[in-house]
Order: sequence, then C-alpha cells, then structure tokens
Amino acid sequence: MVLYGGTVVSIVDLIAAVGLWMMKKWSLWLTIVVSVLNILSSAPGVVMAPDAASKAIVVVGIVVPALIIMLVVLPTSRRAFAAT
Repeated sequence: MVLYGGTVVSIVDLIAAVGLWMMKKWSLWLTIVVSVLNILSSAPGVVMAPDAASKAIVVVGIVVPALIIMLVVLPTSRRAFAAT
C-alpha cells in the first residue's frame, strides 16, 4: 500500500513540476500540498531510522520539500504566477 501511495505522490509531483514549468497558477497549491505530503511521510523516519546515515537521508527528505514550499511562497514567485 505504501508503495502505491508513494507512486501516486510521485506522479502528482511530476504534474506539479510541469505546471510550475508552464507557469500555471494551480501548480503553486499542488506543489505545496505534495511537499507537505512528502514531509509528513518522511517525518516518522527521523525517529525510526536505524542508523545515523538513514536519519541524515530522512532529514534531507524533510528539508528539501520545506525549501520547495519556501521558494514557492516567496513574493517574487507569487508575482510571477499572478502576472500569467
């Protein structure tokens, strides 16, 4: 079940990336939703990862979507999408 969920989120993530590339307004919210889902799915790994290397990978899996959210909600990004 987790494998199918991850596959669906990945496909939706690709759709959001294409929407961002094409400057579609709907892609902003889709990117935020998918990034939050990625953060939530990675969060248990911080506690449950067996070793330090795995925990480091999980932290990267949390930090990268958080940076994506930050970049999408920047005022310059919002203005760029509002102009289209």
